[in-house]
Amino acid sequence: MAVKQRRPRWVWILLAGLGLVSFDVFLASATCGFALVRQEVQDPPGFDGVRPTNFLMIGNPGTGKSTVLNGLIQKPYFKSGMSFGGGMTYEFDRAEIGKHTFLDTPGLSDPTRRKQAAEAITEALKQNGYYKIFFVITLQNGRVRSEDVTTMKLVLDASPSNKYGVIINQLNSREYEALHDPEGEARKSVLTALLGTMPVDKLSPYIHLVQHDDDLAGVDNMAKPLPDDLRDFILKTCPGIDIAEVEVADIKASEYEALTSQMEEMLADSEKLKDALRSREAELKDLTEELKAANGNDPDQGFAFLSMAALLTLLLL
Repeated sequence: MAVKQRRPRWVWILLAGLGLVSFDVFLASATCGFALVRQEVQDPPGFDGVRPTNFLMIGNPGTGKSTVLNGLIQKPYFKSGMSFGGGMTYEFDRAEIGKHTFLDTPGLSDPTRRKQAAEAITEALKQNGYYKIFFVITLQNGRVRSEDVTTMKLVLDASPSNKYGVIINQLNSREYEALHDPEGEARKSVLTALLGTMPVDKLSPYIHLVQHDDDLAGVDNMAKPLPDDLRDFILKTCPGIDIAEVEVADIKASEYEALTSQMEEMLADSEKLKDALRSREAELKDLTEELKAANGNDPDQGFAFLSMAALLTLLLL
């Protein structure tokens, strides 16, 4: 795979002088280390009424975050597809489409680029403004992966945000059906793993399931429109938060290995996870009430409400 080279400073000066990019974009690209993959005047299709937002996708290699972004804007602006070794993204890529900004960041699980990836995610969080943040994860044999929850925790520790969504991507049909069973062990296990490992002040009930799409298998840089339920989850259901640059700390890449080992031990011990949830009873009940209000007490509105209610019933009451 050819490695994408950042444009030299003189190229940005020339483009800015010709008026092909704004001087502000030139300054940001030349000094902040992001790759501006696209700049357009019009909003993407279907974004009517959406406030100006920084849409930030975070995920380890192979989770499909770039494909989700391409499907959201319906253009193949972010590199996606098969990559042997590390991920396709190694710096943070930025597309400015209308009044919205779309940010694609590298994952932390690649040890050869971990420090660079941590710096890229930190920089993506420092763009100022209203954010919608999504962690894109996958399951391994039906279980939450330690590298995914480690990435989530390190990013959340550095960010002021307690508003974010989790997209569980590329589920096979069996996993997808099992996780939709409100009384099933699969749902209980996945939710316990996600909510039991996150910082107590950074819990989020906004979790969405996405089934594997055969049309995307082995295809590079595809922009297939998202399913309506996923699109609504990103644009409508999941809340956002205003973030200022000064509120963001550096992501501690040096803690990744030790934290991953800790997460592996915790994920392997169901009783330890249950104890962690029991210690968060008040926070989980508050989130349940928030979801009830948001969903109009309709349990059919989504995975998050049903799973949270099930956890409270099974583990806490």
